[in-house]
Amino acid sequence: MSLTPGHIEKFKILYKQQFGIDLSTEEATDKATRLLQLVKHIYKPMTQEEYATVSAELEELRQSA
Repeated sequence: MSLTPGHIEKFKILYKQQFGIDLSTEEATDKATRLLQLVKHIYKPMTQEEYATVSAELEELRQSA
């Protein structure tokens, strides 16, 4: 996924709102790219089987509480 200039500008606005720091376009591009890479490495959608397993475990916890 490539970042458009619009994506970078939106990232700069969100970063300013969250951290109170203005980023240059270069800094924003670097940080946004790194964030996307991190998400790509750690995000994995669940299969239906995994979801069923987690749901069953949560239900057991609720019943035992």
